[in-house]
Amino acid sequence: MSPAYPVAVLSSQQPPVPGPSDWTDELLDFLKTQNVTATFFMIGSHVIKFPQHVQRAYNEGHTIAAHTWSHYPMANLTNEQFISEIMWTELAIEKAIGIRPRFWRPPFGDIDDRNRAILKQLDYTPVLWTISPQDATRKYIDVAGDKAAVLAEMVAQLQYNKALEAKLGNSQPSYIILEHDRVQATVELAPQIYAILAAWNYTIKNALGQGCSDYTTSDLYAAPRASNLLPGATGARKRRSTADL
Repeated sequence: MSPAYPVAVLSSQQPPVPGPSDWTDELLDFLKTQNVTATFFMIGSHVIKFPQHVQRAYNEGHTIAAHTWSHYPMANLTNEQFISEIMWTELAIEKAIGIRPRFWRPPFGDIDDRNRAILKQLDYTPVLWTISPQDATRKYIDVAGDKAAVLAEMVAQLQYNKALEAKLGNSQPSYIILEHDRVQATVELAPQIYAILAAWNYTIKNALGQGCSDYTTSDLYAAPRASNLLPGATGARKRRSTADL
């Protein structure tokens, strides 16, 4: 069933630049002070290089999920390439923390029905998002400017979604928030964003897989608005040929 209160679930993932970083540790420090867990979607090739960050997040109660091996758009890959992306990432995570992930997020939200069918056979639940401050598009140069832009985008999306849900008659919406722990501005804004959610009476739920019985299937899939979609796809990113990879 759906929760009887506004809900926000925090999820963090890695952009394709090398990471995690010190900002991952800073985010983990903050989440620990709030006694809240998040879902970390990990790039497999990063897990191999930085297993200590994955291990710390897991040991502190966060859910570790998969975010592919190489961060290519998944809908463009062959079945064999797609399965390889999943399985190599699974092996990296299992080597780091001893368990296989249950949740999976496609880069750019790029997923089609063929991907979904394969994921189902491999016992993965695909998870997208409803709100993102677009922090992965920042240039990592002007931290102050990045923080202003990220915060403005987050507030604008929260306000828009709140108004839209009210118009649709849904006074108790649930959101999955996507942010990137590699981005300094995002991590430094974590206390402020958390305070905004609390001020707007959102309940910050624990990570996916931890007491998620009050979420509907649509909450987990968190599909973007239909106006953003390509035919047969869930993600909002323009597809590219495999020749572009």
